[in-house]
Amino acid sequence: MKDKTLSYVDKSTLDSLSNDAKEIFVSLVDDMKKGSAQLTDTMDLTPKQIADVYNITEEEASTVKNAIQITAGSTFAGFLSKSIKGGIDLGVSTDDINKLKNKDNWTAEQIKQANIKKQNLQKAAEDGKLIINSKHGVTTAERKAITTKYRKDLKARINSLYINNPTAKQNALDKLEKSDIDHMIDLQLGGENTRENLKALDASVNRSYGKQLDNILKELVKKE
Repeated sequence: MKDKTLSYVDKSTLDSLSNDAKEIFVSLVDDMKKGSAQLTDTMDLTPKQIADVYNITEEEASTVKNAIQITAGSTFAGFLSKSIKGGIDLGVSTDDINKLKNKDNWTAEQIKQANIKKQNLQKAAEDGKLIINSKHGVTTAERKAITTKYRKDLKARINSLYINNPTAKQNALDKLEKSDIDHMIDLQLGGENTRENLKALDASVNRSYGKQLDNILKELVKKE
């Protein structure tokens, strides 16, 4: 095990890895540092592909990929990006998130939701959790499956919560109808396609911020 390499990985990430996964993680990082592999190439691999190549379980491979993604967004990203031939700095900063702009015609409620979304992303950026992950590999079908199920569960919760208050129930359902199911940490910023990362967000806010983020990340890549 290369102690110097592991010193750049936060303890919580290290603790989540099995011994086999640690070895594979270090091997991948060493290859990238030598310029024989690109960080973006490794992140494009699916857990199954990593498992097949390195002869580990798919669960371990998923842990390895997650560790690389987490680490890429930490202070280790700056070190790694300078060590990889042709690599880019994958970190996304608070300054980048501050470029998100609200629309002039948004209502007070839309602005409130937009500001909460922006604040959450700023906090994630401060914690080093945001990365350029435009090629996240999550298919439209995978995304639709989990967001559709989440929306269905939200409707059931509203119906149950306001069973004796039809007016409040209808207001909540109307608000949900005007919302998208948003990834709180966007997939293109390294967020996961999991229920824990989902939340209803005004459709106009979600689509505007999503498009703005896409443009911001494209500009970041161009600068490298």
